[in-house]
Amino acid sequence: LKDNFNIDLGKLNQLPFQLQVLYTAVDGSKALRVLTQLKETTEKREVAEQNAFRSVIAENHIRSTANDMMVLSEDENDSIVDT
Repeated sequence: LKDNFNIDLGKLNQLPFQLQVLYTAVDGSKALRVLTQLKETTEKREVAEQNAFRSVIAENHIRSTANDMMVLSEDENDSIVDT
C-alpha cells in the first residue's frame, strides 16, 4: 500500500471493514445491505488475541489447509498420470 497509494500501515490507528449482503426479500425484490465499521489497530499481540474471533480464524485455517492439501493431491495425481 505504501508504494501504490503512499499509505504507511504503521501509522494507521483504524482500518475500515465492510460487509455487503445481497438478499431477496419475501416479495421477490432484491436488496443490498452494506454494513461498515472502523476497527482500531494494535501492535500488542495480547490485545489482538483477546479481541480475535477464534472460530473465524480457525475456520479460515481449516479452509486454507484443505485447499493446500487438494492442490498437493492434484499435483500428485498429475505426476502419476504423466508417468
